[in-house]
Formats: sequence, C-alpha cells, structure tokens
Amino acid sequence: MKLNPQMFQRIQAIEWFAHCGEPLDFALNMEIVRALSWKDAVKHEKRQTWEHATLEARNELTMHLAFNYKQAYNGVWNPLVLEAKEFIAREVTPKIEILQRRVVPSEDLTAYVEWNLMAVFMEDAYSEYNPPIDFFRQLLRVYEAGHLPCGWADGDWPEGRLVVF
Repeated sequence: MKLNPQMFQRIQAIEWFAHCGEPLDFALNMEIVRALSWKDAVKHEKRQTWEHATLEARNELTMHLAFNYKQAYNGVWNPLVLEAKEFIAREVTPKIEILQRRVVPSEDLTAYVEWNLMAVFMEDAYSEYNPPIDFFRQLLRVYEAGHLPCGWADGDWPEGRLVVF
C-alpha cells in the first residue's frame, strides 16, 4: 500500500485560509455553520466539541480497520505515517506557522491542521476498505477552498454541524 500521489499534490496546492470569512460555495456531506471572524473561529477551535468530533471520527476509522481489515491495517500504516508526517512538516507546517504568527490568534492551529491532514492521508489510503466515514476528506475540501474547518456545533459528532471560517 502507498499513499496517493494526488493527495500530496492537492495538499501542496492549497492556498491556506485565503477565503476565510467568505461563504462556502459548495456543499459537503454534512451541515455547516459559519464562523464570522478569526476570533469566532478560534473560540470554536478551542471548544472540546471540536477535539471530540475529530477524535471520534478518527477512532471510528481506526476501529473499522482494526476489526474488519486487520491484515491491511496492522504494520502497514506505520511506514505511511512517517512519509505523511515528513511531507506535512516540509510542505504544510511552515506555511501554517507563518499565517499563525501573522493573522491567526491561535497557538493550536498548526497542530490541529497537522492532525486533520494525517487523518486525510489515512482515510484516503484505506478508501478501498469501505471506511464508514468520509469526514477528513470533507475537511480537505474545506481547506482546498481556502477556508478553515474550526469546530463542531449543535450536537455530538456525527450529529451536529461543522463550523467553517
């Protein structure tokens, strides 16, 4: 198993946060609510509901793989993790850190973008194994549109709505 080269290209092409504050001009497979400012986005990002949503989504994916596709999951993902982490550290983290220092009033932004992108790689790498979710690839679409997925509102995941700035 290998990571999808197109995923690297898609992530490299992102204009990080270029359209934050503007309406999202496409539909996702989940409902959204808009954050209207960086201050509002950071408020949502710091809520436990956001951490809980991303953690629960990732747990659902890993449990699905561990229970249903042990052979494909055990030992295969670890080498891929290193490749994905190196790419993110080289190609994404420096860009996010610059923006974090300039415009974003959040110390956690880089860490949670890295977390989400690692899950994007995982969800994509195991797409042939019928993952029960498409949560992180939906977040990737938000990033690609120049927006920031920054929270979860109105219920515990998977109920509720994604907050997008």
